[in-house]
Amino acid sequence: MQSFLITIVVKFIFSVGFILVMLTFLAKNVCAATCQLSDQEGFIVVSDIHLNGNKTTKDYIIYRELLFEEGDTILLKNYEHVFLQSARNLNNTGLFNFVFIDTLGVKTGTRVDIHLVERWYIWPVPHLEIAERNFNTWWKGKNLSKINYGLALTNNNFRGRREYLEFFFQRGFEESYNMGYNMPYINRNQTLGAGAALGYSRNKGVPYRVRNNKLEYFILPDYYIKEQFSATLHLRYRKDIHQTHNLWVSYINLNYADTIVQKNNMFSQYGMQSNKFFKINYIYRDDHRDAKAYPLSGYFFDFEIMKYGLGILKNEALNTMFVKLRYRRFLPLKNKFYFALSNNVKWSNYSYQPFFIKTGLGYDNNYVRGYEYYVVEGISYWHLKTNLKYEILEPRTQIIDFISSEKFNMIHYALYINLFLDAGYTYDFRNSRHLSNDLTETLLLGYGVGVDFVTYYDKVVRFEYSLNKMKESGFFINFVAPI
Repeated sequence: MQSFLITIVVKFIFSVGFILVMLTFLAKNVCAATCQLSDQEGFIVVSDIHLNGNKTTKDYIIYRELLFEEGDTILLKNYEHVFLQSARNLNNTGLFNFVFIDTLGVKTGTRVDIHLVERWYIWPVPHLEIAERNFNTWWKGKNLSKINYGLALTNNNFRGRREYLEFFFQRGFEESYNMGYNMPYINRNQTLGAGAALGYSRNKGVPYRVRNNKLEYFILPDYYIKEQFSATLHLRYRKDIHQTHNLWVSYINLNYADTIVQKNNMFSQYGMQSNKFFKINYIYRDDHRDAKAYPLSGYFFDFEIMKYGLGILKNEALNTMFVKLRYRRFLPLKNKFYFALSNNVKWSNYSYQPFFIKTGLGYDNNYVRGYEYYVVEGISYWHLKTNLKYEILEPRTQIIDFISSEKFNMIHYALYINLFLDAGYTYDFRNSRHLSNDLTETLLLGYGVGVDFVTYYDKVVRFEYSLNKMKESGFFINFVAPI
């Protein structure tokens, strides 16, 4: 484990060094249009801020995201940055489709007009999803039994205070009932937030091991073999615009059919059918991206510690911890070119981990492209993603005349083509090679070309053709930004 940690640290340092060298080399070519500030001398005084279009959102929620307030003096050389970043901050709340900031000179100073196009916040919509790691894995087998369906009722701006309220139920492969509430600010200074959630689910099938670098499922169509209850409390501290501290404390009660434990005696802690434990999760996030859904400039860093088992319960046998470091950089270049990279490290100091909490590469959006069909076992890993993209169709806005509501009739869209190169490496204390998992503790390399379509309500559709080190190739569809 020590040698793996040293290897990971060396690779992380090398990657960061490579990033810095590249950024230094490319610095002269960076987006002159957005980075150049006015050289004019002087300043403006913000005499008044006028909000227009926030029919639901409270004024103080909007003011919280601005880099200026009434009475502020702004140097002309900083004028463009202050107003552009304020508009980005408002867009990144997820409350608005469009934000426009204009100024009007008056005798006593400068009036700032902020026009907002609010989103639709209440969504009583049918829910349909696949019970697989990603769409491509499901599409390969097209197993219709692995379909979940239900109804989600959410309000993303409850009471106009940016509060999040959700009621959710789901049937099918996984039956699930959840409710959650999150209040972004509970104090006058708008720095502290809190939330709570309750959830119950039961499954007719669960993955119980990785064999030949692929998840193997045990399914009983007429019997639920996993049952889970969870209760979570959430605290958030946000002192400024970019930096956030989050803390979650959860109680989880998991029960499995004895057949699962018999098939894999390392599936749960010490082969127990019932696992009751507390989990604590802390994340520090420093976010300077221009847009969260599909960033083109800025950077993002977060640090995470998660601990399973706090020694509170009498039979709380679970005792596992891991640390994650994630760094992403987005760099606009010349002539509609953009560069992006993501460097992720996960390290765990506990050698034994039950299967149901052990995740290496291959889950969610955390995979080396070209290995979409595979799961790479590991308690620790290193993961690098890089993208060089070209803007085929620059972001533009269009009005749909036959739709009367401005929440839907004004859409924006853009199109990009990109080249990518990814790498990854996992370490597993109990080397999984005895199950023919030969991708564990092997350097993974994947590369290819893709097309990204970006549109309103933070929707992204990616079409990618990728190859891996095993000379396998494939065409894949994804629904989130690549980095």
